[in-house]
Parts: sequence; structure tokens; C-alpha cells
Amino acid sequence: MEHSTCPVPKKMKLLITILNKDDGEEMVAFYRDHGITFNMIAPAHGAAGLEIMDYLGLTDTEKDMVLSVADEDKIRDILTKIKEVMDLERPNTGIAFTVPLAGISGPKALRYVCGYEERSDRDEPRERV
Repeated sequence: MEHSTCPVPKKMKLLITILNKDDGEEMVAFYRDHGITFNMIAPAHGAAGLEIMDYLGLTDTEKDMVLSVADEDKIRDILTKIKEVMDLERPNTGIAFTVPLAGISGPKALRYVCGYEERSDRDEPRERV
């Protein structure tokens, strides 16, 4: 799906969601259902030291970190909904927060991140000689 013009730039935010291991896929499905199409799941580990983990009764340090890019307009509603869907109000279930993005590198990258264009094999970086 090719667009000749760049979409009107909106304020974008990086939405970072850290969840218990294996909850990332469910979160990405939820985000896609709500129009957030750029999502990446990365394995992560809890950062607390062993003494703190023992004191708090936490045993599992393996986490899923979901990195998503969304319009600033959608963020408040999404954060409210994921608290309910993923039960983030309950301790030890996860956390979600945003970081404002100052810019995205170019019109093609912006279209891809906003969901207007899908990545193809043609988009692979070329080898420099």
C-alpha cells in the first residue's frame, strides 16, 4: 500500500509496557485492536536486587517489554483500558508509561510507524561498498 504524500505529523509517544513473561502477545493483540499498529516485544528482566526481590516476595524476574508508538490523542484512553484488561492495578502484574517522541526519521518511517505502510523486503538496508 503506497502513499505519495506523508500523513500530517501528529504528536507521537513511545508507549512502554512491561509485563510478566508471555503476556506480551496478548498486549500487542489488544493494542492492534485499538489502532496501535507498531508494536515490538522484547525479553526483559526485573531490575531489583535479590534482597529486595526476596523481601517483596517476587520470584520471577523474566518480563516481556512491549514497545509501541501511538498518537498522543489515543494514549490516555489506552492507558485507562489496559489497567482494566491487564489488571495493572494489582501488584506484580506490570507497568505502562509513555515517553514523548521529538521526531521520526523520515516520511516513509512515519508512514510505517503510523500504520499507513507495511514493510517489505525491498525496504531492507542496502550493503555499502
